[in-house]
Amino acid sequence: MRSDWNSLTLEEARALPETARGKGIYFLWDGDDLLYIGASTQVMERIDRQAQFRDFGHMSTSNYVQAKPHIPFNRATILKCDTVTAMAELEKTLIKRWWPPYNDRADDGDMRWNDRISDEQAELNKQVAKIMSGK
Repeated sequence: MRSDWNSLTLEEARALPETARGKGIYFLWDGDDLLYIGASTQVMERIDRQAQFRDFGHMSTSNYVQAKPHIPFNRATILKCDTVTAMAELEKTLIKRWWPPYNDRADDGDMRWNDRISDEQAELNKQVAKIMSGK
């Protein structure tokens, strides 16, 4: 198994498995377009909640932020991680590298989910990401 995931390419991220249990980084896609990168200690459950929100406009858990706009993904891929620390660092690295449209830049310069991002801003971020990737 690969030991240095910091050099992961978009092509490799697209080809990762679509199911995994436990800790991991997940990538939400619309076709070949990367929309969002997230991380969770229960990655399949988190993707299921994202799908519920996408499909029904709400999530089934009361402790999840309800104000987030849905992410119109049609596929998810998963990179399993051994530790929470490694998962958090790699997630941050990949978000900063690819700037997916549904991850937003916070005031402190860090890239993370922003529950105030509008659909219009997400579309603008998607266009910028395509330009930056040379598409």
